Amino acid sequence: MSINRITKERLYKDEELFNSLLAYAKYDEEHGIFVNADAALWSIWELQPKPLVVVSDAEAFQISESVQEMVDSFESNISVQLSWITTFDVEGVLKDSLRSYPTSGVAGWMSRRWIKSIRSSSRNGKLHRRPRHQRLIISFRYDPPWRAIGIKEQVLRTLEMMFKGKVGVTAQIRKKEYLSYAEHFRGIAESSASKFSDIGLTPWRMNAQALIDLLYPILNKRSTKGTKIRHDRKTAVPAPLY
Repeated sequence: MSINRITKERLYKDEELFNSLLAYAKYDEEHGIFVNADAALWSIWELQPKPLVVVSDAEAFQISESVQEMVDSFESNISVQLSWITTFDVEGVLKDSLRSYPTSGVAGWMSRRWIKSIRSSSRNGKLHRRPRHQRLIISFRYDPPWRAIGIKEQVLRTLEMMFKGKVGVTAQIRKKEYLSYAEHFRGIAESSASKFSDIGLTPWRMNAQALIDLLYPILNKRSTKGTKIRHDRKTAVPAPLY
């Protein structure tokens, strides 16, 4: 099915606007770190919350205490943000539910029928009646000092500026400085994720495409509107990796 010129222009404008709304300038795949336009480093993870019905008050208090102790142990230039995000993307939840049900006999037939009905409602139903999925996102932000570390390096930069006339920081020095910050920050983020895993919250790292897939339906209001396409109708438009 081909699309006309107006639709192409609209999609291009949507992608351009969405790209301008993203805070990060680059995603470092090697370290799993987002580099923001303001030179801050981010590490984003999704947590699997525990159902309230299976957690006792004592266990809930212990989890909260462990999280609070972890946050208090961070350095002053590291901050944490916890976000509950509600989306209409329930495909993963439906697949997990279908795997939990018996797939044979009448029970399997009914479970597949209910899954199909819920999936159809999440894509085509009225906005206030669509099934929703809540996702718990934790983000670690690191604000590096971006300056010479130690007296020796400062003296070398001063002498280089005096004798060679080089002002500022070269690309090689800045890259070396970034790698030191990235390694330090990755160690902190991964150790924190390990602590979340120990208390049963099962974290997994979000990359650039996962962040785009999460934010695109939220920031693009057209993704929640109905479409004239009758076959395989969807509410979330796939976004390319910028």
